[in-house]
Amino acid sequence: MEPQTVSREEWLKAREALLAKEKAHTRAGDALAAERRLLPRVRVEKDYRFVDGLAVSGLRRFSKAAGN
Repeated sequence: MEPQTVSREEWLKAREALLAKEKAHTRAGDALAAERRLLPRVRVEKDYRFVDGLAVSGLRRFSKAAGN
């Protein structure tokens, strides 16, 4: 579908309508992210290990560093 060539007034009206949709989309995404952050958590009992080229670290170390 090819975009139409229209007057500046028509373009502005279409742009404002699209901007309203874009803002609604952003607000919906923000609300969804807030819900995700409020999901209940589950305690991780297993001590997972993370290995990089220099060290091995576990979740307990990260948990203590975060004050949990």
